[in-house]
Amino acid sequence: MTVTSTLTRPHLDLSLYLVTISLDERDDDRIVATCQAAVEGGATLIQLRDKHATTEQRTALARRIIDAIGRAVPVLVNDDIDAAIAADAEGAHIGQDDLLPTVARQRLGPDRLLGLSVHNDSELDYALAQPAGTLDYIGLGAVYPTQTKEVKVLGIDGLRHLAARARAHGLPCVAIGGIDGERLSDIATTEADGIAVVSAICAQPDPAAAAKALLARWKQAH
Repeated sequence: MTVTSTLTRPHLDLSLYLVTISLDERDDDRIVATCQAAVEGGATLIQLRDKHATTEQRTALARRIIDAIGRAVPVLVNDDIDAAIAADAEGAHIGQDDLLPTVARQRLGPDRLLGLSVHNDSELDYALAQPAGTLDYIGLGAVYPTQTKEVKVLGIDGLRHLAARARAHGLPCVAIGGIDGERLSDIATTEADGIAVVSAICAQPDPAAAAKALLARWKQAH
């Protein structure tokens, strides 16, 4: 059942999309502080991704992140529609093996964002076949090898191909997987609308400075 939210569907800016690190040993204080610093540095979207947490833990953490950043940017919950709704987060991100996008949209209602992971042409076909208004964006990757997820690497040429197809159909996309400041300029030569990063912010000693530098380089490359 769809739960009514006090939100309206927020503006989507994929320029610098932070995905939080899933930790074997929970450190919610660190995650909240990293998100707050990243937003101060210019991150435009946050995805809470914690594969080891329960729905209750994700809900509590999402609420803490939202409180810390004061809804300055949207917060999405990965693979947990219940947590996204319970936390009154701005949306959710799902994978190919999670809920059907149409079911996720029905449960989220019209006022939250919904993203879908896409790794190849057939999965992009699936995304493009969704009814209008179901998906707000797709995540394309992994562009480069990454320790956070084991999927076939697209490479820059694969990203260029999929991003061009998505752009031609008016579906925004964000590149993800092994992206850092050195690789950012290559991503900018594609039709991707932004970059999603994990370690490039979360693993840095100064997440705010890291976010600021990444966003500046992305804007300069465009």
